[in-house]
Amino acid sequence: MRRSPHGVRPHPVRVGPSGRAIRAPRRHSAARVGRREADGVAALWAPDGVNDIDELFLAGRERIRGMVRSPAHQAWIRQGCAHVVGPPHITVVGDEAVAVCHSLTVVREAGRYIVRRATANHWRLRRTESGRQVVTRTNRILDGRPESPGLPARGVRGEPAGS
Repeated sequence: MRRSPHGVRPHPVRVGPSGRAIRAPRRHSAARVGRREADGVAALWAPDGVNDIDELFLAGRERIRGMVRSPAHQAWIRQGCAHVVGPPHITVVGDEAVAVCHSLTVVREAGRYIVRRATANHWRLRRTESGRQVVTRTNRILDGRPESPGLPARGVRGEPAGS
């Protein structure tokens, strides 16, 4: 087995049912947005859930559903768009979980694919009777803003996203 540059042997990561349930909303959100499934995307959030994107603040399922259905978002999907989500770091405490990751938004323009956005993501989820639901997703573009790089670090420590 190869060693990392730090001399540590990598260990396989085993993800139990709770970890799969926490990763599911992130994966399903990107896939459902791409398939234009606005109701399916909105259902991943708690009824009062928040999707806090640096460009938009969407509170509640109806606003999240509206973003997926918006003409601008639908145009991106029609021309070719992908939300590429990296592997998460997950912290679980009781019924609460925080997952952090990076993501890329790739769009097709003039016959080429370009990365439109690279972002840091902080997801806070809660276990409910119907499964894990997103309470808050905070997404910040990685463009030199001081708050963006710290977002994943706060999540790794199990801390709230902050502002």
